[in-house]
Amino acid sequence: MRQRFLVFGGSGFIGSQVCRIAVEQGHDVISVSRHGRPADAEPAWADRVEWVAANILEPETWRDHLPGCDAVVHCVGIVAEDHDAGYTFERVNGDSVEIAAWEAKEAGVDRFVFVSAKDRPPFVSPRYLAAKRIGETALHRYDVREIILRPRFVVGPQRPITQVLGGAMTLAEKVPGLGHRFHDDRPLRVEQVATAIVKAATDLDYQGVVSLDNIEYVAGDDWKQYQQNGSTLARLRPLLVGGAVAGAAAGVVWSLLRRGD
Repeated sequence: MRQRFLVFGGSGFIGSQVCRIAVEQGHDVISVSRHGRPADAEPAWADRVEWVAANILEPETWRDHLPGCDAVVHCVGIVAEDHDAGYTFERVNGDSVEIAAWEAKEAGVDRFVFVSAKDRPPFVSPRYLAAKRIGETALHRYDVREIILRPRFVVGPQRPITQVLGGAMTLAEKVPGLGHRFHDDRPLRVEQVATAIVKAATDLDYQGVVSLDNIEYVAGDDWKQYQQNGSTLARLRPLLVGGAVAGAAAGVVWSLLRRGD
């Protein structure tokens, strides 16, 4: 069934894939982000998205787009703060969720998908994850059907460094004694996470926290079908890491970082 939803952060790493997959499935999508339409977005799908350049922390700039939406998807998040601009972990990763949830409830939108995190990324302050949990808690205060996705590590060609680390983790998973540890934190492709988000936003069967294993389950057949699509396969590029040595080295670094958590 064709549905309409608003994606916060629709020009970002995960959000842009959510927008693309959603319109390819026949849904109506509004993207709200500071930058509006991504400069490198392919017209084949981007022309079908309504792009709104607005600040999620300033609801007066976007609230008029909420009425008539079936769901809200929150993909906004930062891993580095900009104090001069007022973009702190607490404001962007936490407060923005409460702002969006309150506005969604007032507009009669009853489904809210929040892309949270299982853990903090490497080299990032613990306040990143604490703010994500603040956002999750905020959702509990509003009468909306909440779906909270908690991926650990998301990889995609749009961010080459994620593919480097993702390849290293895949190699480390095959090392005796380390396999179980890295399997529990295995990377997910950005298209797979986005597929799960669209499914969660449009299917009334889902609610609550969706862990890494359940993200794979929710994506399910839709993800398998998406992989079989020729246009998608063309986007699946090989890892940009130069050989197993570099991958193994990155895997060692990741392991050390995990020990320090």
